[in-house]
Amino acid sequence: MSRPISTGCTESAHKYDAYLNFLKNQVPGAALASTALLSGTDFKSLEGQIPKTLHSGNHAKSAPALANLGEGNIVTVIAFLYFVEDTGKGANGQPSIGETTNCKLQLPGSYDFHIGLGFDPALAQQILQNKPQPVFGQPTEMDKTSVVAEMTPHTRDAKWTFARVNSLQGQQVKVVGQLMVDNVHLNTKDELQFPGREGELLALHSLGSPSRDAVLCL
Repeated sequence: MSRPISTGCTESAHKYDAYLNFLKNQVPGAALASTALLSGTDFKSLEGQIPKTLHSGNHAKSAPALANLGEGNIVTVIAFLYFVEDTGKGANGQPSIGETTNCKLQLPGSYDFHIGLGFDPALAQQILQNKPQPVFGQPTEMDKTSVVAEMTPHTRDAKWTFARVNSLQGQQVKVVGQLMVDNVHLNTKDELQFPGREGELLALHSLGSPSRDAVLCL
């Protein structure tokens, strides 16, 4: 490479967290066993222990403390699939600029799917019947009470299309992935978009590899 570029693979005027991108681009082996089965209560407890000094650009400084909370470990969640977002669709009529962790690519298939997971069977039944979709800047109960799993394009198997994952909306699913703090969401914009979202910071990542199905209907 003839000269340094700010995201490691693209030009960008935006600051980014290099350590967070490093974590997100791990590819855990399929033989690694899940270390825990996490509930909604577990996510609330873990999020309450995130270091107060963490902000959107200093993940590495909190790495030891976060590792003690289980960051990077393979975990399992059994919950209801509240919604799925294709982050390549953009919002409010504006195209998505792409994430630095995905080299800011704007090609089809180069964006994450955000999978909202929740633990309220009554709300899940309503979602199953009505199929509501998330609207940017207008959070509803399913947005505010969800934990986010990110299905990365780097290892997403071709069979895991948006339509296939979205067809499970309202159903109980099993999700397996790496636990991590997505501190890029520690900003005013995301707080305004989804105030009070329970799992906005804690996320499951690196889902959908060919050797490990990420979303399984139960």
